[in-house]
Amino acid sequence: MSVPLSILDLAPISEGCDAATALRNTVDLAQHAEQWGYKRYWIAEHHFVAVASSSPAVLIGQIAAATDRIRVGAAAVQLGQTTAVAVVESFGMLDAFYPYKNRFALHRTIPADPVPLIAMVISFCVRKTCLSIERIWSINCRKTGSR
Repeated sequence: MSVPLSILDLAPISEGCDAATALRNTVDLAQHAEQWGYKRYWIAEHHFVAVASSSPAVLIGQIAAATDRIRVGAAAVQLGQTTAVAVVESFGMLDAFYPYKNRFALHRTIPADPVPLIAMVISFCVRKTCLSIERIWSINCRKTGSR
């Protein structure tokens, strides 16, 4: 029995490199991960540190375009850094381009208001044409630092 493996990537910017190089390295690693038999490739959103993954939806689109089978997703979308509507629209568009290939998890940053999360859940339920109910979406909503 094989264990399905995944990679979690923040697109780190190595010393002496720039964001463009980090992004190319991430796409390259995703392509290799697919060749090596990995099942999922996760991007985690982060801001104001030496990583290039501040816009997971954009990076996921690039990875999905450069791979064939591996599932690509956002391990953390920080609702404190964007609006729920923007997240729904971005991932809905990715889903339209790459059906059954995308996954994401929400991460509520402090000081986040619960209203955007509620709006997002309602949007998922109402917008069946964009985000099909049959698809499995992982929603992990927790406060920063909770276990």
